[in-house]
Amino acid sequence: MHEFCDFVLAEWISNVETIACDMNADFGRAFLKRHPHLSVVYDRFHLVKNFNEKVICKVRKDKQARLKEEGDSEAARSLKHSTYILKSCADTRKRKDCDARAGRLVSRGSALFGKQEALQKGGARKRCEELISQNELPFACDIVDEMLTQAYSCTDADEIRAAMERIVDMYRGTGDRHFARVARLVEGHMEGIVAQARHHISNGRVEGTNQMIKTLRRAG
Repeated sequence: MHEFCDFVLAEWISNVETIACDMNADFGRAFLKRHPHLSVVYDRFHLVKNFNEKVICKVRKDKQARLKEEGDSEAARSLKHSTYILKSCADTRKRKDCDARAGRLVSRGSALFGKQEALQKGGARKRCEELISQNELPFACDIVDEMLTQAYSCTDADEIRAAMERIVDMYRGTGDRHFARVARLVEGHMEGIVAQARHHISNGRVEGTNQMIKTLRRAG
């Protein structure tokens, strides 16, 4: 961060009003220490990323382990390889099912590497409904995802604050430690979340591009 500020120089950054960043406290604090005029925004991309990593992934693992201990191997198996489905929003699941019906190609074959063409698989919505019907916490995850979408569509600061407070109440209402942890995270970053209503910015696209570059590098 300091290298970036040194590179762009104070004159340039003095014309910047707002920055979007993740919820790393050190990062935001360091930025504001050097440039206190900035307004920090915690956009939906980073909040959803935190929720996916700190709640959905961990809740699924905890639930699967508990089901195995209880001897319910069938229910435990139903959660296997379910992370992507649980992370996907309703629109994404709907789109994938439509692509599957249309026979959309998602991976080209390669004679050199012995890979066959792969078509989009269907059943995403049905799979999610099955998971939700069997486990109460995935159901809560799905509801929260929709609530976050609605909250970040607010253009009024009071409205987004009220929406996020309802989400925090729901987090705590689950009684789950992972939800409680994210509830504290949201409360500690509430002002930056509310700032989204005033400054409609996000660096989600940049983060996505960076992730794509990393994936391509790993693939060689």
